[in-house]
Amino acid sequence: PLNESLILSSLALGLLARMKKNKLGGIFFTKKPSTAENNNNIINSNINTLPIPTYQVPLSRTRSSRGTISGLLHSDRGNSKGSSQDSDANFQDIVFRVKLDDLASHHKAPNSNLPKFIPSLFESIITLGLEEEGIFRISGNPSNIVAIIADIDQGIIQNYMECCPHVLAGVIRTYLRELPEPLFPFSIFSELMKIATEPSTCESRIVQQTNEIIKNKLPSAHAEVLQHVLWLLWQVQANSHKNKMSAQNLSTVFGPSIIKSLSLPNPEQINASNSLLTILVKNVETLFPLHDLMKKSPDQKIQTAFKAKLVSHEKSIQCILKSPKVPEIWTADTDGIFRVWNYETLSCHHETDTGLSSISAMLAVGPFIWIASVKSLSVWDVQTYEMVTILSNKPNFAMAEVDDRVWVTEPNLILIYSKIEPETLFTIVVKTYSLSSLAVSPQTGSVWSSGNKDIYVWDTQSRNLKKKITGAHTAKINALLSVNDQIWSASADCSVTVWNSKDYTAIKVLKAHEFKVYDLQRIGNTVWSCSWDLSIRIWDIESLEQIDTVSGYYRYAVRSVLPVPRYQSDPSANADDSFTLDVWSCCLDKSVVIWLVKL
Repeated sequence: PLNESLILSSLALGLLARMKKNKLGGIFFTKKPSTAENNNNIINSNINTLPIPTYQVPLSRTRSSRGTISGLLHSDRGNSKGSSQDSDANFQDIVFRVKLDDLASHHKAPNSNLPKFIPSLFESIITLGLEEEGIFRISGNPSNIVAIIADIDQGIIQNYMECCPHVLAGVIRTYLRELPEPLFPFSIFSELMKIATEPSTCESRIVQQTNEIIKNKLPSAHAEVLQHVLWLLWQVQANSHKNKMSAQNLSTVFGPSIIKSLSLPNPEQINASNSLLTILVKNVETLFPLHDLMKKSPDQKIQTAFKAKLVSHEKSIQCILKSPKVPEIWTADTDGIFRVWNYETLSCHHETDTGLSSISAMLAVGPFIWIASVKSLSVWDVQTYEMVTILSNKPNFAMAEVDDRVWVTEPNLILIYSKIEPETLFTIVVKTYSLSSLAVSPQTGSVWSSGNKDIYVWDTQSRNLKKKITGAHTAKINALLSVNDQIWSASADCSVTVWNSKDYTAIKVLKAHEFKVYDLQRIGNTVWSCSWDLSIRIWDIESLEQIDTVSGYYRYAVRSVLPVPRYQSDPSANADDSFTLDVWSCCLDKSVVIWLVKL
């Protein structure tokens, strides 16, 4: 790694002159530098060639010639022209290099001991940085790190979603490294070393003993920050196939900051602390169950917690499906590639390039999965992941299982196939090209289909058109969902409409999303709607009122959601959690975001 002391000592005098304040008051980057560009900029920089950050650091933060970021930021503390009492007060009214127990209340997150900047900054790193190779290892631009830290010390929390993730990672590294008292206090260092170096001690025993220390000896503020740090590191290592940062690599970076002694440690102690932190990162769910982080909706009907963001696809994910083969989930993207995940371990273990271009829908039918794409309709074996047959060589949009048949939409057509021997039994001609969705209403024996802005209702037996609802929405209808005796429709006009499936009248129009709505999914007594506005809205089926919003960790539109029941091997799935489940959501930012939900 680059020597930070040598770099920053050459930057200190020229830092102020090269900074300008953006009108919006934040740190923005029009182009995120590559690793090579970033390193070259730092190595070759001088006062005339420094990149110009778009933020102004306070004057007092730029007068130090000390060779660390901490020195640049804080060497002026205690050197004010005012009295020593004022100097002490100013020193305490900051965030960096202040003990967690001494942090002023206005620098803390609401109802928490966390420093105020941590929730927003951690979320930004997860949203932006999981694909970044060497995240937390590769240095970010020092001047931008200094600017953000200066803001935080003044109580200014910016929107970090436009920042370079390596810069954000540098802020976190600096904060933890410069804590006067580490997350594991100095007083328990020897006890941790004893646990980590005990011969023939199994991993579960190490976790148990460390957990006892966390519960009984860690100050509450330290435990709360440690909880969030370990979960952040777990998110990073869960995507190590992309970012090359395994739990061991992360522990090498963070171990000396989180577990350290007052005296200079020997190599054996360094290895022991890093090994211990590796174990803690891998077992964070045991140490800090996600249930402790769940937030209740305003009406107390639902609790949610962010669980994981998984990055594997190279293109936007269009659809997600629970496979008949347990415990597997399939995700498919706009490049015609599907991936198979284990929903217990959250790992991706298979990938197939179908060669079918963009995949628009998947449907589980017996031991097979039907895949509709812009090129064809095909059938795949869930055991071998191989194609069984191609049923159509035309674009296919949506599918629905109706008794022993499968209804599939093509341009201007609805084709009805047999499930037993996949072949076309019937064809319905519809005078609209884009038949984008289907929903089955068992109560009325009908199938609802959408064509652009209109809805068509078909009799499942006679296949005759029962009703056409012209202008059901003012823009394209993207999804239909059957809920009891209702049909819900989601549209690009930003609304969701609830229809009476018997008399075809609109019961209520639900307006909460700011941009087009993509998908609908029933989960318990709620309906979840996904939107381009980077959010999921949760609606109560009985009152038809919005009861909660799930957002964050999405960079682009949320495409679809899938409920997955909890499994017995999950340490956080308690016996009384019969209504607790995971909700997988796929996003156009090529990721899967998973939420823990309790209804």
